[in-house]
Amino acid sequence: MAQKQFKTAQAEVDREYRRFHEHLEELLRRPARRGKSPAMSLVFSDCAYVVFDRPKDAERFAVHAMRSFILNDMPVRMGLSYGSFTNYEFKTGVLPNGHLMFAAPFMGTAVVDSYRAESSGIKGMRILVHPSFFLSAPDLDEFLVPLPKIGAASRGCRRAELV
Repeated sequence: MAQKQFKTAQAEVDREYRRFHEHLEELLRRPARRGKSPAMSLVFSDCAYVVFDRPKDAERFAVHAMRSFILNDMPVRMGLSYGSFTNYEFKTGVLPNGHLMFAAPFMGTAVVDSYRAESSGIKGMRILVHPSFFLSAPDLDEFLVPLPKIGAASRGCRRAELV
């Protein structure tokens, strides 16, 4: 009985995982209205880092994507940040001992800060804005909604969401 329940649950996870990635790929293929396409995206597991040349394009994409995910009953949470981003050579290989290795190295302040915003502990489907992004696009102030204070301040997050 437990084996059957596990297989049923695994099938549901697989279905939702595929649905999320198919939807995300469609969003990445066509830019938001009046916005430019991303310069690059790195997609893995249930995460995506989407890189834009201009903050306004990132903002438009995030709002468009969030609305689309909500309309398609897919819960997501996003973090927006501004900063450096570097990617290195992607590799796959088999080591002499037969170990299969995949490497997708990338880093930068934008990666760290967007992760900090998204994982700040604020619950729900939201676009969480790191101070670095807010400073790069000060016209966002009219769209930000203050959220209640929680422990996120110690992790460098602006307690607000983009609406």
